[in-house]
Amino acid sequence: MNIICCQLLKNKIQAYYTDNSIKLSQLVQQADVYHVDGRLLVSVKNSSKINVSGFGHGIYIVKTQLNGQILNLKVSK
Repeated sequence: MNIICCQLLKNKIQAYYTDNSIKLSQLVQQADVYHVDGRLLVSVKNSSKINVSGFGHGIYIVKTQLNGQILNLKVSK
């Protein structure tokens, strides 16, 4: 597994890029992936894996919802 970027937050959710996917350490109710310019690129529900194979290299913001909390994670591809 090739981990490029990892972000650890207070509630211990981790997000990292590997194998053309952003993987989350926990199943989340919703995850939205944004380009750094604010464009929403993809949205998934009840998942811990987001396919980003069509995305270029760069930094992405993953906005997650877990137990009523909204968390933002930064991931590099």
